[in-house]
Amino acid sequence: MEAFQALEASFGSMPVAFTVIKVIQDENGHTVDLKFRYLNQAFADLYGRVKEDLLGACFYELFPLEGKQWLSLFAAAAFQGKKDSLHQYSSELKRHLFLTCYPWNETGYCACLIFDETELVVTQKELEYTNYHDLMTRLRNRNCFLSYCEDFQQHPKWSLGAAFLDMNGLKEMNDRYGHEYGDSKIIELACLMRSHFEDELLFRISGDEFVVLSENCQEAAFLSKARAFQQKLAAQENCLASCGYVWEENPVSAEALIRRADQLMYQDKQQYYLHSRVFSGSRPKLLRSLLADLEAGNYLMYLQPKVDLKANQICGAEVLTRYRSTDGNVMLPAAFLKPLEQNHLVSYLDFYMFETACKWLSAWEGKDKILPFRLTVSCSMDTLSVLDLAERLEKIRKRYQVSPSLLSIEIAKPRDMMKREQAVRHLELLRKLHYSVELGGFGDRHTPAEALACPALQDVRLSPALTGGAAESRRMKILLDGMISDCHKMGLRCLAEGIETKGQHELVLSLGADYAQGNYYAEPMTAAEFEDWSQSCPQICCLE
Repeated sequence: MEAFQALEASFGSMPVAFTVIKVIQDENGHTVDLKFRYLNQAFADLYGRVKEDLLGACFYELFPLEGKQWLSLFAAAAFQGKKDSLHQYSSELKRHLFLTCYPWNETGYCACLIFDETELVVTQKELEYTNYHDLMTRLRNRNCFLSYCEDFQQHPKWSLGAAFLDMNGLKEMNDRYGHEYGDSKIIELACLMRSHFEDELLFRISGDEFVVLSENCQEAAFLSKARAFQQKLAAQENCLASCGYVWEENPVSAEALIRRADQLMYQDKQQYYLHSRVFSGSRPKLLRSLLADLEAGNYLMYLQPKVDLKANQICGAEVLTRYRSTDGNVMLPAAFLKPLEQNHLVSYLDFYMFETACKWLSAWEGKDKILPFRLTVSCSMDTLSVLDLAERLEKIRKRYQVSPSLLSIEIAKPRDMMKREQAVRHLELLRKLHYSVELGGFGDRHTPAEALACPALQDVRLSPALTGGAAESRRMKILLDGMISDCHKMGLRCLAEGIETKGQHELVLSLGADYAQGNYYAEPMTAAEFEDWSQSCPQICCLE
């Protein structure tokens, strides 16, 4: 005992907890308890006990609720002469401890230094939390989002649902009401997300952009949940945020899926721009200009005839868009369409041209025309992503009392169409409503072969590159012949576009194409010009 008392001179005033312990084992050599043979004041303070009460006492008699994970550490030091360390949380002290145990000068005894690293652990956890969480909303932050995307390929998922949210009018709120008000709306959106998406991963990736990720989920369940959230946002006064969402099986890249959700978000954003009264001035300049041009009638409907090769007569026309500039010049789409596509505004133009076509068809039928007629209206992938597409088209059509059998929806530039489940569902619904559905530009880089798998398709437009090349190249002719034959096997009708010469006309006729279109028959013309032309030239033979 005197030997232990002699330690007081060296360890008594040391600020680090120190103790010498006798390791108690049962008859089977199992360590069952620890007895304190020496301890300094720092040790007593750590455990909140009087030093004299601890000396000679057994550890688990004093602290029966403490775990026994560290007994093997003490036994190894006391009986095997091993030095070792352990990070351990003490449930008794509610502290994070770092223990270093080493053999003492007698078998069965060991010494232990104990450091309280609770503050260090808490600080480290706070730093980790701050590094991966947004402090305002308590959602995961951009660092966490980028880390997730980087690690995604190493941790594959059998499915992933993604929703992309962009706040509406945040800058205007900050400018008009102050940043505290804007911050309150950010927090409000985060709370809505947390209450609706209880089990999903939620991120704030920038000041006004948020991402929801749902791992290994069923398609129907995720889309239903995301759609309900989008509708919840829309039902609020001056909708807090716009939302786009998508689901994919066996996704290769989380970032690619989120980019698609981001693109779909713009469709929802346009509805906000249209209907928001509080921040109507927040509409982008290009949108304000587009709406003004639509109201002024500066976008014109041109028609290019479509001929039925077997019946040898005109059977319809493709609706083409032209723009009349302030100087009166009529411009082709190449001069005005790209900025609208890049800013996800082309759907405004699609709906406008659809309504223009319905209005014209209503007037056409009222004139007792003898030719059955169908107009083909182009529909971009942005428009096919609109949540209530079929309802909006039907509302326009019914306004003019036009039969859906007189309307054909052409899918323009349908790259990755089959990956956009919502677009495919829209087409299937339109087909059930008796619209015709056409695949545009088949054979060019915008229209992959897998787009033919869409069950709603009835007609396929073969690109001018195919029809023109087939007249000059034997291999292209064989390719075109095979395409027409394969389409017919799938129950699809083929329209040959870009027919410029009599030779091309005779070629596609001989290969079995169902319809044709091009300047050989007639160049695009205004609706009024078309009405006069169609009555004077009902037969193809009259068009040469």
